[in-house]
Amino acid sequence: MSNPSLNNKTQLSGHIQQEFNDEVYLNLADWYLNVQSPKDAVSILGLAPDHTEILYWKAYALHLSGDLSYTDVLHKAVSSSPEMVFPYRTTAQSVFKFSSEHVATWPPKYFLGLLAWSRGNTSAAKDLFESCGEPAFAAFMLPKPTYLMIKGQSIWKSDGTGWKRVAIRQVTRTGIPSAGSSPGSSNDSDQVSSRLSRQ
Repeated sequence: MSNPSLNNKTQLSGHIQQEFNDEVYLNLADWYLNVQSPKDAVSILGLAPDHTEILYWKAYALHLSGDLSYTDVLHKAVSSSPEMVFPYRTTAQSVFKFSSEHVATWPPKYFLGLLAWSRGNTSAAKDLFESCGEPAFAAFMLPKPTYLMIKGQSIWKSDGTGWKRVAIRQVTRTGIPSAGSSPGSSNDSDQVSSRLSRQ
């Protein structure tokens, strides 16, 4: 970052060949943020593909840098798909907490819930997931049985299929997009029921 020429940027990007290359950029940005160099984090994230989590981190780094353009990047982030976002870094807590305080929408709370859940803080995860409402996002149904159990609802069967019933009920209510059918159609819930029955 000491010599941010176009040639050097191209060379850096060219050396990142792994499958999930956004993780390399996030690792680098995380390091720069931890040594109080948010502008360098912005530069690194500026080279990265516009993956959803990258955008959240970039908005946070821009904010720390005093760059007001963070608002545009943050709105782009919340408009992006939450699919394939599995935050786990310690800094991600600050990233999504900042985001949840600046936009009135559910994805940052969902990501904070995933973080809390992954750390065993199921009580905080429950509160965060509940604060999301009922988003029409299929993956949201996966942690739901866990926090419903915390609330004391009887959803489990001795054969371990309780979570499947909750998942099917959730999809039937909100629907998921699938080829050849509209969200919420019976075909959607039938597909999910069929897939879950094979688990």
